[in-house]
Amino acid sequence: MSGQPGRQARMAGQALARAALLLFVAALPLAKPVNPDGGVMPLQQPGSEGRESSSGIGGSMAGSGSGGGTWPEAMRLALGDAAGQVTVMWHTQLPTAESCLQFHVLAAQASAEQTTSSSGSNGPAASRQQRLMGPLLPGQTAGGDGSTASASHHAAKRLLEAAEAAHAEAPGPEDVQTVCGGSGPFIEPATGQPSLQLHTVALQGLPPGQAVRYRCGSADGGWSDWRVFRAPRAPWQFGPDAPARLLIVGDLGLYNSRCWPHIEAEAVGTAAGSGSGSDGGSGCRKPGGATGAAGCSAGPASWDAGLRPRPAGNSQVANIGGASGGRGGEGSSVPPPGAYDALLHIGDIAYDLESLGGRRAAQFLRMAEPAAARLPYMVAPGNHEWHGNFSHYRAMFAMPQRRHENLFYSFDVGPLHVLVYNTEVFFWPHLFSEEHMRAQYEWMEADLKAANANRQHTPWILAAGHRPMYCARAHGGQCSNEQEASRLGLPSFCPHNNPAACRPLRQPGASGAAFPVEQLFLRYGVDLAVYGHVHDYERYWPVANHSLPTPCPDNPGAATGGPGTSSSGGGSGSSRSSVSLGRYLNPQATVHMTSGSGGNTEMRNGEEPPPRGLCSDSAPWCAFQSGFAPGPGQSYDYTFSRVEAFNSSHLRWQQVGCLDGGRVIDELWVEQAAHGPFI
Repeated sequence: MSGQPGRQARMAGQALARAALLLFVAALPLAKPVNPDGGVMPLQQPGSEGRESSSGIGGSMAGSGSGGGTWPEAMRLALGDAAGQVTVMWHTQLPTAESCLQFHVLAAQASAEQTTSSSGSNGPAASRQQRLMGPLLPGQTAGGDGSTASASHHAAKRLLEAAEAAHAEAPGPEDVQTVCGGSGPFIEPATGQPSLQLHTVALQGLPPGQAVRYRCGSADGGWSDWRVFRAPRAPWQFGPDAPARLLIVGDLGLYNSRCWPHIEAEAVGTAAGSGSGSDGGSGCRKPGGATGAAGCSAGPASWDAGLRPRPAGNSQVANIGGASGGRGGEGSSVPPPGAYDALLHIGDIAYDLESLGGRRAAQFLRMAEPAAARLPYMVAPGNHEWHGNFSHYRAMFAMPQRRHENLFYSFDVGPLHVLVYNTEVFFWPHLFSEEHMRAQYEWMEADLKAANANRQHTPWILAAGHRPMYCARAHGGQCSNEQEASRLGLPSFCPHNNPAACRPLRQPGASGAAFPVEQLFLRYGVDLAVYGHVHDYERYWPVANHSLPTPCPDNPGAATGGPGTSSSGGGSGSSRSSVSLGRYLNPQATVHMTSGSGGNTEMRNGEEPPPRGLCSDSAPWCAFQSGFAPGPGQSYDYTFSRVEAFNSSHLRWQQVGCLDGGRVIDELWVEQAAHGPFI
């Protein structure tokens, strides 16, 4: 008994020590996950660090709900099948009794932008026809007299800012409508167990162009914070002062996603850099991590080299949108808040959606939420989505024409018809049979035939996929087997991430099915084809079967389809056709782009700027590249794209450099007097 007090004292001392240690550990800041490329990469939204669930799939539990595994996460929008329809998706860790969305349309002044272009007309239909098909008058600017466009943009900005500032302020119950949808578990292919509950609600009959405030969830599971998006615009709400605008990015993952801050800022209307000036604003970033004015002091010798020259002799273009046609970003400002109609991610999403037992998908979608909850987030399948027969990709998004499981679909944005298709159908013979290829090809032909017959309303056709048809360096007059398979629609076997080992399962012209995609595009006059996959930016001359139908004075060594200057363009038979670096006038073939450098761990960050300028002489169809084949010490380039269709005749393409602080590194105007088949 004499030793008992001493033992009790020792035990009390140990308990105090343990308590002190626990207090010390609790006082330490929460550790954040480490970016494999260096630095810290937050996985949750601000304010939710350290709240990830024990399963590793959950996220923020702040808000008005009960929290835990039923809290709505990663809200994302998509355009629907019908006009005025938007599909909203989110996920929870656990099932909920309902999958509902509460929303209300903001005040009537939200219609300022939608009525911008209809003043002076005899109604929406007359206004649409006048602005879409009519030429821009000499000296006319995007806003007509310069006042209506400015007023509409300011009204949209005020609405969006006011709505975002009022997240915690719920509207009156008489203003709110509730719509419920469906939900179901996602079964993780690797484990056969449910991981996430996926929720989908479709909103229909939204007033065109109006700002809509919404939240997702249920009474039993909790409600998300309020978000705001602009309902899809009606056709008559587009025009030179309110063009159709898309953001496009390819090959962007959770880590090393250097372009995402710029994309998110433009999508939500808070871009730090205007895209103009010598350094693109305070967000200027060079390889090596330097930021701010000091980091932008490398000077024009290193960072301005290869920027697109000023387009010559294009006074009409200069009047649209106030564009000056300057080098890089001079005069090319970031569009105003609420200006974009959709964000298109053309494959290789998250790197990879299935990684970490599916947790990577949840993490990436949480990162994407600030943009995807405000702007329709449209996706295309890439080779990194192949796991489990593309099961994560098929389930976690809700694109139009859902019967195709997100693999191929189309939608209209003002004067722009967008066709998204699955290039991977040609490269995974154990997943896709020739019946799959034929079904997609026949759908594509029917869709393009209908779009070509509807040129009066959607004059521009843009096709998007993952694996490109053309390249910046060729061998023997053509690109690799991989690009040829994509161009000719040849069933092929390509080991993952090893395009050099890609082999067609049959040779071109051999017996058996082939699905010549390029010929399809030429037959129905596809104006623009955009791809990712290659981690750089490549812009091509109008090209068909490795030849240039239109002579290129800026590339005199290029092979052409015929001598001299053609007298036709886009099937019109009467419009002069010419091509220069900054302007494609009445091109006679599809214009291809590769924009696959959004950012991921496969891309090297060097101390020297990326290569930028002319392409290899072996690829005469290539006009400009940035980031192709970086040398020792050079960085990959990180870029994304903007597309603006102003009317039936003028479309602008801009490539934005994320290492350049959001500056435009390449700008092209495509002008087509009469759209139609090229062959």
